[in-house]
Amino acid sequence: MQQLKARALSADADFMARLGRGDFHLDVHSRFSRVINLRCRESGYLYSVVCSSLDDAPNTLRISATEFDELVVDGNTKLHYDGEVLQLGDGLEIDLASCRVWLPPPLLFRALSSDYLQIIKSEIDDEITSINSTSLFRYDGNNVFYQVMSQQLLRGSERLIDGMRTANPAVIRDALKGLLGLGIGLTPSGDDFLVGLCSVLAVPQHPAHVYLPLIAQVIRAEEYRTNKISYMALIKAVQGKTRACIGALLATIFNGELASIKERIKPVVNIGSSSGADILSGITAGLLLGNHLGSQHVA
Repeated sequence: MQQLKARALSADADFMARLGRGDFHLDVHSRFSRVINLRCRESGYLYSVVCSSLDDAPNTLRISATEFDELVVDGNTKLHYDGEVLQLGDGLEIDLASCRVWLPPPLLFRALSSDYLQIIKSEIDDEITSINSTSLFRYDGNNVFYQVMSQQLLRGSERLIDGMRTANPAVIRDALKGLLGLGIGLTPSGDDFLVGLCSVLAVPQHPAHVYLPLIAQVIRAEEYRTNKISYMALIKAVQGKTRACIGALLATIFNGELASIKERIKPVVNIGSSSGADILSGITAGLLLGNHLGSQHVA
């Protein structure tokens, strides 16, 4: 098998810092067409090596490769980093000499006027409709199993938002347990909704920011309800760390850049088969919640 050689394009600052410390022990967790997930032995956290077509994200290293379909890696693959080159067995060599450090844009919450918020919501709804999303939050098919799951997702998300509106920690905790791992696919719909919601709640000065410690506590305690890949996205979202396209959308919304909204929604809605639509449902819920609870800053 011919070795794949690639250049590192960009990497999350935390990923680069950990590599530089020299005590970073990684094993291959999983491989997909455009993603290789690596598991840290010390923390159990996942770090990802992704192809150039994907955007920057927490714990992620983007490289110049276009796909990993022919790459043979597994749990026995040895990883080695010498300060300049990251080697994944005999199959992949990554030159980090010119790697750019990625930092997400700074965000600050502002309460949005009802008219502005309605425009954002309409743009998001239009984009989700345009791709014929299979999101269970919008399921209208005849599959009884999906119908029941869709109802559980809608009730659970509504109950979670109501818990924060009424400042009821018990309701918040119970609703979170019901949403974690609920759905189908690699990242279940309930988890994707929570990623979107938490990405908004984590913006400084959001009125529901105070609930993030409770949300993080429940996610950690109930980790068994979902898979490791989805769990990592949740933990990072609670910390305000999400994919670059999500951060760019939130920055556009809070900066009042309406002309760029549609352009920023598209990369998010195209995440996975339905994950993007579910994330956007969570973002919408977070924006509406912030508007309901109010803030001293009005757009």
